[in-house]
Amino acid sequence: GTGRVFALSFCWAGDVRHAAVSSQANVPSVCQPCGSDERMEWSLGGVAQACEDCTDRECRGIDDGYYFSAINASAPLENGIEYELDVTTVALSGRRNTQTTPAFKVDWTPPETGLVLDTFFGNSSTCMYCNDDIDVNTNATYLAATWCCGWQDLESQVVSYSVAFGTEP
Repeated sequence: GTGRVFALSFCWAGDVRHAAVSSQANVPSVCQPCGSDERMEWSLGGVAQACEDCTDRECRGIDDGYYFSAINASAPLENGIEYELDVTTVALSGRRNTQTTPAFKVDWTPPETGLVLDTFFGNSSTCMYCNDDIDVNTNATYLAATWCCGWQDLESQVVSYSVAFGTEP
């Protein structure tokens, strides 16, 4: 052998490697934390040599786990269209790996409503108005409603209905 000893600093997440001189350390690089909390910077650690700017994403601390998020507030999303997101990770060596999210559909419109009627409940064979909206109910033992015609959501489909009875809308 040559008698030489090589050393490498492997930093914790949130720290980056910086060159060191022999008067500071006995290894060629040391780990130093990324900027202060006011600077909003973070690193993945390891052999990272640069801190990442966290201004437009959520950078989490080591106690939070290693999750990052990003926001694109200017993406031209269209209602009713399905989208997927690709996340690509790039290693220091330059190798890449991409993961794609499951497809999701943009739906910022509410469902369309149909017709709701307060109706008669009982033997309708002798009732002339049973399929019409009633204005007065002379039976104080029930409330009944029917709905039909036009309930739909073209982007994500109607999955349930909720009915409430009361004295106010």
